[in-house]
Amino acid sequence: MHEGNVYKKRNPPKRGLPAELESVNLMHMVKRAVLVILLSAGMITPVLAQQKLYPITADEGFGSMRIQAAPTSGDAARLVAQKAEYSLRIGYPTDIEAGSLSESDADVIMLWMKIQNLSSRPMDFDPTKFTAAGEGSKTYRMLSPDEALDLMIAANGGLRKSVLSKATQGISLGKLGKSDEVQARDEAKRFALQAGTIQPQGIREGLLFFEAPSDKRFTVGIRLGELWSKPFTFTNVKPKGQ
Repeated sequence: MHEGNVYKKRNPPKRGLPAELESVNLMHMVKRAVLVILLSAGMITPVLAQQKLYPITADEGFGSMRIQAAPTSGDAARLVAQKAEYSLRIGYPTDIEAGSLSESDADVIMLWMKIQNLSSRPMDFDPTKFTAAGEGSKTYRMLSPDEALDLMIAANGGLRKSVLSKATQGISLGKLGKSDEVQARDEAKRFALQAGTIQPQGIREGLLFFEAPSDKRFTVGIRLGELWSKPFTFTNVKPKGQ
């Protein structure tokens, strides 16, 4: 008996994000997931790094800067802005975004920025061009992760240990040892916002560090170079309604 030809059904080609973009986005998802697990399990204590900053904006209308509600109760609201080519979001970091950075009284501004490339072309991104200015147009320079950590260590006379096991939570462990300091620096660098190319529909996010005014109450504007014409303004005084 003659057997007919057997044809295997071909699966349609997969459509989706480029492999490089999928890898970048997967990395962010994994990083967030790990931090959520560690916080939930009690392996990392809540972060109280520097004073919490609150957004200020008076812009109204389409395409303007606006305040976005806090992601969870207890977190600070954020400033968001969008152009046809990209969207921007800046605010004081949540515990998960800040990772296990220790408590500190240092004069350091710490913010979390997220930028998404909404265009169909790669986008070059360089946060080193960002600046900060306070009242009277006094400027404050951007800090590298190492510089920010140096100020935190100096302000505290040593970093407080922030990574604890369940069994030792609530026990004062004093200053961090040398290996702990190296680990803290490594984490600060890994979570800092990095320059590079953002692929179409891709996302880049991370921590920004700036010098902070020494005043008890202050307002500071963060300028993002050519990304946005107006400063993203924050204050350490909690506004009504936030």
